[in-house]
Amino acid sequence: MLNIKIDGFLQRRIRDAPTYFPLEQFPLNWDPAPLFDQFDLSWLEKMADTGLYIEDRMSCLQFHRLYKAGSVSPSEVAEKVIEKIKELKAMKPDLNIVTQFNVEDIREQARLSTDRYKSGRVLSVLDGIPLAIKDFFKVDGYKLTYGTPFKGHSEIEEREEEDSVVKRMRSAGVVIIAITSAHEAGLGATGAAINRSNVHVRSAMNTEYCAGGSSGGSGAAVGAGLCPLALGTDGGGSIRIPASFNGIVGLKATFARVGSDLMHSPLYHSGPLCLTTTDALVAYHYISGPSLSQVTCASFFKAPKLHFRDGFQHHFTEGSLPAGFKVGIDETYIKQAYDKQVGECVLKMADNLVKRGAELVQVSIPELFESFRAFVLTFGGEGMFLATYGEFFTYEDEYSSSLILLHSFCHKILAGHYFLAAQQKTRLIEFMREIMAKCDVLLLPGTGLKSPKIHPKDLKYGCVNLSRETEIARYTWLGNMTGLPALSVPVCWKQMSATSEDTSDDEGFVGQKDDSDIPCSVQVFASWWREDNMFLAGRALEAIRDEVIEKRSKVKFQLNLTPISSSL
Repeated sequence: MLNIKIDGFLQRRIRDAPTYFPLEQFPLNWDPAPLFDQFDLSWLEKMADTGLYIEDRMSCLQFHRLYKAGSVSPSEVAEKVIEKIKELKAMKPDLNIVTQFNVEDIREQARLSTDRYKSGRVLSVLDGIPLAIKDFFKVDGYKLTYGTPFKGHSEIEEREEEDSVVKRMRSAGVVIIAITSAHEAGLGATGAAINRSNVHVRSAMNTEYCAGGSSGGSGAAVGAGLCPLALGTDGGGSIRIPASFNGIVGLKATFARVGSDLMHSPLYHSGPLCLTTTDALVAYHYISGPSLSQVTCASFFKAPKLHFRDGFQHHFTEGSLPAGFKVGIDETYIKQAYDKQVGECVLKMADNLVKRGAELVQVSIPELFESFRAFVLTFGGEGMFLATYGEFFTYEDEYSSSLILLHSFCHKILAGHYFLAAQQKTRLIEFMREIMAKCDVLLLPGTGLKSPKIHPKDLKYGCVNLSRETEIARYTWLGNMTGLPALSVPVCWKQMSATSEDTSDDEGFVGQKDDSDIPCSVQVFASWWREDNMFLAGRALEAIRDEVIEKRSKVKFQLNLTPISSSL
């Protein structure tokens, strides 16, 4: 079945009970409260300059520092953002980062934020920070289209209440600057979904390459310097893949930690894309909590307060690790990456963590082949079916050919297949429970394949290459299937050989042999609710990277887009 070899998995006979919601209990001594107003973020302000990977980019905390000092105002920044959005929209070819924006609304939000700074009534460290939002969230004043040419035009959709995650960000004072492109219906890892209203999203690192999916617009917006923070969604890696392809940080928290209203499937998560691990921690603080407006599949479970181990502040600030911090490595799994450089990068970073006091723990995740097949059936039967089935037959002619092909596959998924996948999920969660009991974090590559180069035919027809999609998402799906938190952190740049020739192999991958630098990321998994360990490891990786790797001051912008920070 479409080269994913599902048929063999369907012959399995599993005795385990099915698991539909990966709701993991937390220790009894943790206080189960959904509100986090007492968490003190003031100590993070001194880390405004840490963790930045690309020169000429500014973190959220750097903007906040300038605002507090009166060096620049949110209104002045807003004018620069508006200028850059218009510049983006005029570019040929279009990067397709922004799909909707409202100049007067941006100015009004920024004016209110400027007034708050002048009067000393600042709402948070995110007050006045430009925020881009993926076209998967309900945002007042904007249409919700999910990357399709027909959604978002009914009166009912326009009257629906704003998403809880967006509300939380508004309460922190952010300035919502734009709605960003999404891979059609969120069903792709490249951003190459071509329909009447959607074109290919291009990477901020190199416009000849894919931005990733399905939150490619948000990833490219942050990578390009249009804003320091964006919101995305993640059903199989759709935050972490664009983060990896655009050289930025992407976060998927523990299942039920972030209660977005779009959680029609337990696979789906909302989370931030930003420039640094510190900014990710700040955003994580403000978006955490249950859904504010409706019942979702996680609403019946009360999450614990944000939990931080002893010494967290010290180690996070220093980029160090506590004594005895254990880092899990599944070397066999890591070496399965199609791009061998990706695996080598992860193993080298693990060795560097050892030099900072970490202990390596060799682990082996059982039944990965079976579990990935279970994920495919779950994603197809649950995520894709619920997201698009109601309109598929009505608007079939409006969909791209690639989505129609995927629908033809998903319509063959039966209830028994879905039940079998849920049984396999039970087994996978138990395997991961045993593994995470041995280590504080687990390191895996961000993706199994570097950002694919855009083929001219992709721009005309779109592209469905399931071998390629599978390799890109080889390491990200694990977090969605189990509910484990995961953080994607850029750690190096991979220099390709200096030739412009494209190649393809037996698996149908288009080669990428040119003189470009492509970002590479490490993915940090932690146990359920233990995002503190994930953030510590992510910050340590940034510190290692900053010591040994030169920052990239010349990002390959053939279209000469200047980040807003350069003109402040």
